[in-house]
Amino acid sequence: MKDTLLPFLKDEKPPPKNFFTHGILPGYIEAEQLPTKKKPFSTIWGLRWLHTVDILLPVELREAVQKELAAWKVEELRYAKVIMSLGDIVEGDFFNEYVKKGVLRLELDKATYERAGLVGKPIPDGGRKHIKSRFAIELDLRHPSMIRGKKLFDRMVYAFKNVLNQSLTWLFRDCRTKTSVKEMNVDDAAPIEKHHPRWIASRPVESAIPGIRTLNLPNMAQSEEEESKPIPAFDDKEYISALEEQLALIALDSPRVLVNDTIDPYLCRYAPTSPPYVVVGNTAAEIAQQRSENAYNNEALEKIDLVRLRYHGFLQAEFVVKLFAAIKHAAKKEHGQKEFGQKETSSSQTENDHEVPRTWFAMLAHGFEDEHETVLGLTNKRAEQIHFLEWFHQKRL
Repeated sequence: MKDTLLPFLKDEKPPPKNFFTHGILPGYIEAEQLPTKKKPFSTIWGLRWLHTVDILLPVELREAVQKELAAWKVEELRYAKVIMSLGDIVEGDFFNEYVKKGVLRLELDKATYERAGLVGKPIPDGGRKHIKSRFAIELDLRHPSMIRGKKLFDRMVYAFKNVLNQSLTWLFRDCRTKTSVKEMNVDDAAPIEKHHPRWIASRPVESAIPGIRTLNLPNMAQSEEEESKPIPAFDDKEYISALEEQLALIALDSPRVLVNDTIDPYLCRYAPTSPPYVVVGNTAAEIAQQRSENAYNNEALEKIDLVRLRYHGFLQAEFVVKLFAAIKHAAKKEHGQKEFGQKETSSSQTENDHEVPRTWFAMLAHGFEDEHETVLGLTNKRAEQIHFLEWFHQKRL
């Protein structure tokens, strides 16, 4: 497994951290004992809460994934939108039932922070100019001093009633329950019901994306002798960045990745990845000439049909890890049985020639803290492992 920090051009702002990792996924994963330490699972756990997860699949893999999701009991989740103030959170049954054993995190501007009277830490601004100072406050409600009558708790209550007293819209989910949408019988006696929440079912939305230009996927090792050798494509940072960009455009349903895309190169110079991975021309005329001369290899001009499953809402990292593991198992079961969006290897190829990956799937996850991750899973015909490529982006300071 190898981590690479992708370089970006310097500008006035400190650049975000962009990490690329490639490795091999575990051969077997238990639904009740999900991995936590190995990548890409450790990265997903680090996102904590997410608002959008996109799953990209070749259409031939759709049925197998649906069956595996049902077998793993990866069902729709529910969460609530509720209007409350911070004072409501630390009062009565709601505090004792949901909040008392957690950590409350606040991010305030300088003026509000000084008025609140709570102890926090300044958030680094990376040396940027014209940026107002902000402060982060963490209140560990499990601390022994966090009980009524103690100075720290009373100071917090005073700040919530006199300074931070505005009503806000919150997303709420009780992580202790495994209730699915099919069992959405709300307990009227639950403390949350006092605040009249609006319950929302987080169901996946399936969309067909036909006519996508075949991805130029890297070749995996085909034999035990090749397992120890580096894969050249992983050292090509320009290609790796372009491949992630292509996956992101597919998830956005962009017409730029369609085989029949005919946009004027004067308006858009983007071209999907294929050897030599990027368009060489610098002018619109040169780009148009390359396209007319079929600059991409024949395989890259083949089209495939994809399916996108989109989960949007208040998603927990545990749910996303389980979702990814179930899709990985589905790909493993279907591995080697069918071709998923790639051409058959011709009989004229020798044993030393590389084959394109046989099965692939991708997950794009977006967290609430401007962090997002892309994971691409790849298999091939001879190898029994599923390789993964992971891109992880952290927000600017």
